Amino acid sequence: DGAQVGAFVFLLYVVPKHFRTEREYRKLLGFALLVFVPVAFYGIYQQMFGFAGFEMKYLSSGLTIESRQLADVSIRPFSTLNAATSLSAVCATLAVCGLVWRRMGGGGRVTVAALFLLYSSATVLTYTRVGWLAMVVSIIGFFIFRFRASTVAFYLCGVAAFLTMVFAADFVIDNLHDWDNKLTKGAGRESQAFRVTTLYDRFLGFKNMRNPDNWQPFGVSVSKGGYSTNRYESASFSHDFVSTFLFTW
Repeated sequence: DGAQVGAFVFLLYVVPKHFRTEREYRKLLGFALLVFVPVAFYGIYQQMFGFAGFEMKYLSSGLTIESRQLADVSIRPFSTLNAATSLSAVCATLAVCGLVWRRMGGGGRVTVAALFLLYSSATVLTYTRVGWLAMVVSIIGFFIFRFRASTVAFYLCGVAAFLTMVFAADFVIDNLHDWDNKLTKGAGRESQAFRVTTLYDRFLGFKNMRNPDNWQPFGVSVSKGGYSTNRYESASFSHDFVSTFLFTW
């Protein structure tokens, strides 16, 4: 939890210290785009041909939270990473980084197009909405962040959207099951890709942000009941990075 909540924030300060020029950033992006090519290919391979025996044993061992996938419609590919969510987020990021790399003069059109196709395909085949959304928003941001006015408008819209989710959390929670039935319409692959009931815990955390007891000078102990029934009773339950960070710090 400590790594997820705060440790990686220091990279915002470490990376600029080690990579100071555009040339160094271009080399970093090129290296990352090259190193993760086998990761993307293997994720696609898992989706098309299934998992190796040792991978199934790992999922069955209980040593990973991804064991929950064994009871799902199908197992989402995670390649060499720890989860399908990680694979989708990394590949979505790299798909857009290839476009940035091209603008910095780091690759030809054919190379960048091939990398974008590879990483975007791996993102889509994870059937994980986090990666899908990240890639779409990043591509939009690729154009929006070129201008100050549109950048400011983007962040203002983001804040407005977040506040809307906080104050509309009860409405969303009450309607999630109906929306899920309309979107999935069965137990096939579409139910895995468009299942919205998994958002319940996140909106429960947004709802708890309206609880004044969670806003203490030195933070509160955040309840992470996982999939237990305790989360319904806890006023400090959180399942998203933003509310967890605000409650804790």
